[in-house]
Order: sequence, then structure tokens, then C-alpha cells
Amino acid sequence: MDEYCKYCVHFFMHYVAHKGDFMAIDFGHCVFPRVKPRDAMTKACVHFRAVDKLTDRT
Repeated sequence: MDEYCKYCVHFFMHYVAHKGDFMAIDFGHCVFPRVKPRDAMTKACVHFRAVDKLTDRT
């Protein structure tokens, strides 16, 4: 797995309401070592920690 923010435990995806459901957008925020906005496919920083393979991060 490549090291992108989307696959890091510190990244939280943002969602929008659409037709009564929620859709993930390719944007979110990182919380380590401080909160900062990130695109989901930004190359990961030195604080990258991969999510568990069983975790769905889409």
C-alpha cells in the first residue's frame, strides 16, 4: 500500500450529505501532530502510520 494520507490512522475523511446518504469527498484533515487540512491522496508525512488492513477507509 502506498503512503498517502487516506491510508493513515491520523487522517479523518470529510463527508457530505447527498440524496439522504453520506458520500466521502477526497478531502479531510490530519490530527497529528496538529490539525491540518489534507487532500486524501496527499503523499504522507513522516508521521504516517498505516491503518489496519481490515479497516474500511473509503
